[in-house]
Amino acid sequence: MNQTQDTAAHYKDSSKLAVRGGFHARFSNISWYDWVENRLNLPNGVRLLDVGCGPGWFWKSCTQLPADMRLSLLDQSAQMVAEAAGRLTHLNIVDQVVTDAMKLPFPDESFDIVTAKHMLYHVADASVVLEEIRRVLVPGGRCIVTTNSPRDLPQIAALSRRAFGSAIDDIVQERFGTVVALDLMRQRFADVTQQTYEDMYQVDDPIPVIDMLSTMPPGDKADAAGLARLEKAVQDMMVAHDGVIPMPRIQDMISGVRRA
Repeated sequence: MNQTQDTAAHYKDSSKLAVRGGFHARFSNISWYDWVENRLNLPNGVRLLDVGCGPGWFWKSCTQLPADMRLSLLDQSAQMVAEAAGRLTHLNIVDQVVTDAMKLPFPDESFDIVTAKHMLYHVADASVVLEEIRRVLVPGGRCIVTTNSPRDLPQIAALSRRAFGSAIDDIVQERFGTVVALDLMRQRFADVTQQTYEDMYQVDDPIPVIDMLSTMPPGDKADAAGLARLEKAVQDMMVAHDGVIPMPRIQDMISGVRRA
């Protein structure tokens, strides 16, 4: 199974994503969803495509969306699209598309805004997807992406390396972490801006950490010995921090405008 197929299998539905979402919901002090919504600045009548929509949790959380927003959902997982559409019946959903993002099935200049939230590090070539996003945006339209800062949750990456020999964040940063994302966006869009979300988790329970790391690569394929190493690594870190591990949560939202 190649990387693309592995990602598709991992995100077939929201079950594994929900475990990670539960970790963040428990320990966050500042709502990531609210933070993003407050910076979207959606105009009335906006035509918005969400690439990699997932289960629709973000849009469900929003409280300031324009009533006449026209939302198109796209994801490679049919179950994710169905879950999102079922969750968002209060919104005007004009498209529900199941496909990968490498070739967007829309005419040129179809959307005012395209979002791709924490997903471009999953695709085979983020530059191709960004070119497609640029194509379907109207001149002056905005591309908005989110991704992990290289300073995000370093303890989680360290625990993964200790238990499993590698960390998914290494792949994230190489493919579409903040540094790469800024470079690729600046090659294709004007007026590129970066806004940074910062929080500090105080993790006082090892179980959510173990659950999260065992449901994300490479831990989701670990054998019993690997899971035992993970449990010990987490317990050792908890002891070293007197039962409360401070973990910086740092995310970036990067936006750019399609040139005319």
